[in-house]
Amino acid sequence: MITARELKVLISLKKKKYRQFYRKFLVEGIHLSEECLKSSHKPERIILREGFKLSSYPTLFKLIKKTKVNVSILSADKFNKISDTENSQGIICVLPFLESKPEVTGDLVLGLDRISDPGNLGTIFRSAYWFGVKDVLISEGSADIYNSKVIRASQGAVFYLNLIANAELKSVLSELFASGYQVFIFEVSSPDYIHEIIKPEKSVIVFGNEANGINQDIVSPNFQTLKIRGFSDCESLNVAMSVSIGLYEFRRVSGK
Repeated sequence: MITARELKVLISLKKKKYRQFYRKFLVEGIHLSEECLKSSHKPERIILREGFKLSSYPTLFKLIKKTKVNVSILSADKFNKISDTENSQGIICVLPFLESKPEVTGDLVLGLDRISDPGNLGTIFRSAYWFGVKDVLISEGSADIYNSKVIRASQGAVFYLNLIANAELKSVLSELFASGYQVFIFEVSSPDYIHEIIKPEKSVIVFGNEANGINQDIVSPNFQTLKIRGFSDCESLNVAMSVSIGLYEFRRVSGK
């Protein structure tokens, strides 16, 4: 049973300021719900639209039964007030904010400087997970990691990454460099190409804002700049594509 007050809170979670106030967010759809339930992040509640046949999705049914999460059913009109998709599949998970660890443990760390487009940010998370990245540093001024477009574009990768949001990149990168990581900043003006360098065992690769690139305040003489080789006069690559190429190049050489 969902009270009128609870429904009002759930509807409000579509806005960033209320997500931050209640420290909760929504995950919608069958695939994302399954990925959430497979991960270590347990939903507080699962909401089904009236008429949703859970028995039609055996994997989802087993996961819900295993985690023993509370399931509520809402009429279509109330459910649609919570939903953030045009053609909802009829299932929404309500989750507390993801816990992140301030320390990094992976051999390859991804740094993101003011990635503002939610679709780009979610796609980057998906690529990071594919290439075995554990830790992602996300600077202030980036899209909200709990934005529904970010969650959807990530295809569930957000549940498997250590997402360190609102990171002070300048200080964190300096600390990582001091602890043995090599830091690589991707800039189109760099004289060095990614495929030409020797990749170290522990690396941080950093990508900048879609329109303005890297904030020069975070650049240090200790960090090396890199760029991806192009084969035309095209001005630049989409940042999500650039991240995927960068991750591939570092993984291709290390074999890890």
